[in-house]
Amino acid sequence: MTVLALAIGPDVLAAGRVRADGVHALRYKPLPATPAWWSCRDLLLDVAGDDEVTAVGIACAGRIDGPAGTVVWTGISGRCGGFGMVAAVRKMFPAAVVRMGTEGLCAALAAQQPQGACGVESVLAGAELLATLAEERSLLSWPPEQGDVRRALPLGRCEQYR
Repeated sequence: MTVLALAIGPDVLAAGRVRADGVHALRYKPLPATPAWWSCRDLLLDVAGDDEVTAVGIACAGRIDGPAGTVVWTGISGRCGGFGMVAAVRKMFPAAVVRMGTEGLCAALAAQQPQGACGVESVLAGAELLATLAEERSLLSWPPEQGDVRRALPLGRCEQYR
């Protein structure tokens, strides 16, 4: 069971595997001008390897529409209407719980942790916390989500549009 963290900054993509002591197997890519989704996809697949992914936490610079799971990436042209990042990652890893937060939220989450990271590493650490919390919530609650054999809380107001 593998948990991944992805940080989409204004100029760099970063992804890594989540372990009890932080994010490992970090990979970075400079943010391209247009094929940003394909770079995210390749980065996540590279970090995941052949393992089954159970949760993905995503930190993203830009405007997020939480209920729809879409994001308008900062500095990427051609994405003014947003992009369904959560849905796309769920298609890649159907068994995974996927959660997305803003870059600021993830940096604030990371600031509460004892490890002193900065820059994209701190944002990635916040995405790590999102993924870990989502996975724990999914495993410890009831009833199961639609199509999910693991346990999950009933959908809340913001999650009913998934």
